[in-house]
Amino acid sequence: MAAHRNLPSHKEILTPGNILWLLCDFTSEIKNKYLLLVSIKNGLLFFIINSKINQFKEDNPDLRECQVELKKVEHPFLHHNSWLDCSKVIREFDATETIRQVTSHIGKLSGPVSASARKLIRAVVRDSRTLEKRFKDAILEELSDC
Repeated sequence: MAAHRNLPSHKEILTPGNILWLLCDFTSEIKNKYLLLVSIKNGLLFFIINSKINQFKEDNPDLRECQVELKKVEHPFLHHNSWLDCSKVIREFDATETIRQVTSHIGKLSGPVSASARKLIRAVVRDSRTLEKRFKDAILEELSDC
């Protein structure tokens, strides 16, 4: 019989602060990306993780200040230091699709965001001029400091 990996529970998958590897069809090319789940109460809200900051965001102070560095040393599943884009929420996945991807091995639960990154993310969200208040409130309530 083939080895079977233990699948995370639905609750484990849908915990704010977890980083998931999901197939994204809303990016310039369809591919798997790391996403940080930041809220679940009124639909799933994610921030996307990028390898680098694109030039448009680099050149725009309001967007640049919403980028949080995620260090590989604190997130061993990352291939290199990466950037969490906190300038806009991603609302492309519902709970059913997220669970389906993780449990069918299309995606995976990679691990939690580090405590130090969480603190930075909360500060960026609190001061953000790009996020709607309802999203800021939900994220600050659900993405607690550890």
